[in-house]
Amino acid sequence: MKLHYRIIGEGNPVLLLHGLFGMSDNLQSFGRQLAEKNHQVIIVDLRNHGQSPHDSNHSYQLMADDIVELLAELRLTKVDIIGHSMGGKVVLKLLNSHADKINKAVVIDIAPWFYPIHHREILDALLSIDLSVIRTRKEAERALAENIKDQGTLFFLLKNLYWEKPEQLAWRFNLQSINQHIKK
Repeated sequence: MKLHYRIIGEGNPVLLLHGLFGMSDNLQSFGRQLAEKNHQVIIVDLRNHGQSPHDSNHSYQLMADDIVELLAELRLTKVDIIGHSMGGKVVLKLLNSHADKINKAVVIDIAPWFYPIHHREILDALLSIDLSVIRTRKEAERALAENIKDQGTLFFLLKNLYWEKPEQLAWRFNLQSINQHIKK
């Protein structure tokens, strides 16, 4: 899958991978800081997130394969990589299946074992919103706030809301696929 990415700076290549419901925009400030230290920072939107394509399939192995495809496209043979949460799981999968492509790896806020699903409340709240009837961002915020009480989480999720076409909001993440494959 051809992923959306942003490149900042020049130098030693470093890939940044976001967490669940995140996107490359969330890592730009950190990416700029790394770029100032002589790094070419490649900030990736993982499959079913941000501006990368949506697909009915969603797994850590597929996301790792997508990263290998991106490395080939960018003609990078070995990179440093930093992954947060879901992105960290992708890094762990890459270390298991394509360690030859990784120079250094940093995994943040996740460990190499199965976690019980702890995003169920968020998924249920997102699934309860019918974007075909919501006409403004404020309406979406009010609807989501009924079930998401933490303002930081609420605003993080709302950052993914965009105008797909006039008067039609959509999520930048593929909610249906993530919900279906969350345990994989």
